[in-house]
Amino acid sequence: MVKSDIDRSWDVSHTGPFIDSMFPVHHSDIDDIYDKLVRDRVYDEVNERWCCLPTDEKAEVKYNAAFVRVAEAIRKAYPSTKCDRLPYWSTWIDRHRLAPTPADKNASFDRPDVLNILGMDGNAVEWDSLMDSLDGESEAVAAWWLRVNAVVEIKPFEDEDILKRIYQLVSYLRETLREQLDRRFVPGLLLSRRQLAVWVADRSGVFGTHTTFDVHKEPKRFIQVILGCSILPPERLGWDITMRLCSNPSAPEPKYIHSFHKDVAFETYSSDTYTRHWVEMPPNEDQNKRELFMTSRVLSLSKAGCMQGRASVVRAAWKVERSEDARTTQGASREAEMYPDRKEAPENHIGRVYSSEDVHVEGVEISTESFVRCDLEHLSPPESLTLNCNGKREAEAGSFEPYLFITTDSDELIFESVTAKRPNWRVQTRTLLEDYRWPLHQFRDLSELVLVVLNAVQALKFLHLQAKTIQRDISIGNILICLDDTGHSRGCLIDLDHAMKTTDVKPTILTRARAATSLEDLKVARLILQIKTDQACTDDTALVLEFLKDWYFYYEAILKLNHQLAEKDLITPGDLGFLEEVRKPSHLSLAPADDTQVSEIPDYSTQSFSFSATLPFASPEVLTETRIFSHQKQSKIELRGGSIHDIIHDLEALFWCVTYICVTHEGPGGRRRTELQPDYMEEHPDANKDLRRINYYFFSSKNQTEFAHNKFMLFQYNEYESHVITQFHPYFEPLKGLMKQWWRILSTAHEFPIFEAAHDWLITALKDASEALKGQAPIITPEENREVDNFRKKDLRAS
Repeated sequence: MVKSDIDRSWDVSHTGPFIDSMFPVHHSDIDDIYDKLVRDRVYDEVNERWCCLPTDEKAEVKYNAAFVRVAEAIRKAYPSTKCDRLPYWSTWIDRHRLAPTPADKNASFDRPDVLNILGMDGNAVEWDSLMDSLDGESEAVAAWWLRVNAVVEIKPFEDEDILKRIYQLVSYLRETLREQLDRRFVPGLLLSRRQLAVWVADRSGVFGTHTTFDVHKEPKRFIQVILGCSILPPERLGWDITMRLCSNPSAPEPKYIHSFHKDVAFETYSSDTYTRHWVEMPPNEDQNKRELFMTSRVLSLSKAGCMQGRASVVRAAWKVERSEDARTTQGASREAEMYPDRKEAPENHIGRVYSSEDVHVEGVEISTESFVRCDLEHLSPPESLTLNCNGKREAEAGSFEPYLFITTDSDELIFESVTAKRPNWRVQTRTLLEDYRWPLHQFRDLSELVLVVLNAVQALKFLHLQAKTIQRDISIGNILICLDDTGHSRGCLIDLDHAMKTTDVKPTILTRARAATSLEDLKVARLILQIKTDQACTDDTALVLEFLKDWYFYYEAILKLNHQLAEKDLITPGDLGFLEEVRKPSHLSLAPADDTQVSEIPDYSTQSFSFSATLPFASPEVLTETRIFSHQKQSKIELRGGSIHDIIHDLEALFWCVTYICVTHEGPGGRRRTELQPDYMEEHPDANKDLRRINYYFFSSKNQTEFAHNKFMLFQYNEYESHVITQFHPYFEPLKGLMKQWWRILSTAHEFPIFEAAHDWLITALKDASEALKGQAPIITPEENREVDNFRKKDLRAS
């Protein structure tokens, strides 16, 4: 996962400027500390070496302990009077005996051995003892990753693959970003015997020194790095000083404190990453004042550890009080631009933007280019890069990955980015939405579930056809169950941070057919349809059929979706899944509001975009950028060559969200299915193997390639109905008909890109299912009703 997350996002800069910019420590402080360490015999100036730091030991543990002794000596040599002015304490520790279990069950269980941690009064022994005494308790679990300040990876063996250690270091940095919601970037150090490299993980990827340097030969540079990690202002170590924690939100006078502050106690952290209370001060809706908001819980954390993209975190919050005037915000809002205005949004089941801004600190915009990477030069790939069959440059020892090349010059390691791709610069943006309630899986009953999904599809259709926007990251966390003014349920689509907007359009199939078909062709098409189907058609239908030529394959596919088609006396383009151009209906018209009446549709093929999706819900076409069905059965028109993210992929992501709920849940209120609970599976290792297999293949695996392959096979062999629907929990039996139809709509749209009206057909299917449920949905029991009510009341009180 780390490799796939950061490929194409490796960048390096000249070592000297990199260290001076990323660790801006006063040279007078470095000189004073160097002189003190020489006097204290920590550094041997004559032999040019750190006295306790080995140079040729084989045991990694010897390096760990020695590195910490030297780093602590450097930190403690810094004057205590200056340390007292810092808002935090930090200490270097060797933790190779105890794994820092992440606060979230989905996070990594691996651990860094050596790190700089936000400690108690700089006392490593006291901190270590406290953590040992709390081992296994939720407070210790949460505190571990939340107190990581910088990470060290040590490679003692010359013949060991250096890339393996780099990826290990980067995985720790990513885990830190994931757990610390108030962190913008994290520094990491890689020590290879005598040589030290410095890396920083941020939201544009991984950025490091072009070369390593010898810590023994260049002691002052080593002091600068260690001291920088220990005493720089928190914002220069990646901490977000615009966010604070609150441990007593219900108190008459709650206390707000930065998570890195030296006065933070264990109880300041809740046991759950999702329910920790953060305090922020975004602008109000008029952008002229700042207001204090406190978060009640996290709604979506799936992108928190992202290192090359929009690391979005979605949280629920409530307003506490008004505050002082805000500074004028420079630059346009990103996500907010994707939302319709406040009147259109609720009408189309989309969240309403309350306020939005690009985050600034003391007037400086928080961007990865300037604030994090200090506008440092990114070195271009070498002009000549000749690799042999093993991925190594001829006549040189080194390691190769598609986007990072490593060579050696004597003992020095040289890192080169192989790609000339410009980094994707990121700007921190904070957007506040008015609409909030409960994520999709916490539905009250099946009727509410289907209604909310219907509203979500209607929202996607509006974004696509009216706003020329696709959402690109549908998940159960950004489809909300809201209540209208009368207390009735409605669906609401939020989180457009990954959305893509276009101004480009392309004509519909009908529009193109009108421009390309002659009167004679029209007569021929009518005759062929009459012969093959014994049915008549409108002029527009004949135009489309003649335009497509090999249309009968498509006709048969549509017939499987709509069996009533064979009974129609007069076939229209809409009957075949094409968008029709007609005059807009007047207020007296009886035309359904969902009828699509357009002559052109958005064209996203010209847009450049990076991968964006929540893995379990992503279409295999999005995961691989490859068409599921490579052949085209209609010979005269090619609508999609390669795969681009389009409206059908958002509809498919929503399909997988509902499938996930049907397979992994057992009723209303978000209850996880008993057969998939860890304790149950441990007690019954041989039970429900088919269910566990489906859950793993399509929802639990962490392997993107495996996900894509499994979904590809499901579509190509048409096995959803035989393999997946059979594993639905009995509670969702009434939804099987809907999900079969949804699957067939998706399959048809993938195989025949000319099927333009998939969203309309899905809306019809959802409306039919909603109507059918009125008579056959499982009656919610009083106990289940109380559970849902209690959860919602508790959640609303917290918000």
